[in-house]
Amino acid sequence: DAQESRGLGDVYKRQIEHYLAAVRKTPQSGLWWMGLGISMQADSRDAEAREAFTHARETQSLSPELQAFVDQKLKQLPR
Repeated sequence: DAQESRGLGDVYKRQIEHYLAAVRKTPQSGLWWMGLGISMQADSRDAEAREAFTHARETQSLSPELQAFVDQKLKQLPR
């Protein structure tokens, strides 16, 4: 229902705030960028999710499995 959706939206916004703080502090961490991308996508912010996943890939700090996950997310998101 609408109230539940608003509650989830608030959760995503808090997650996004935390991930933004983390990437400001440690911009070379692909994990933080990936988490930001997941949260942005969950909040229907696809363009920003794409940007975060791109940053995650560019850090070259992810395991091969997480790299594959990020690549898959980038393929799924609209351009």
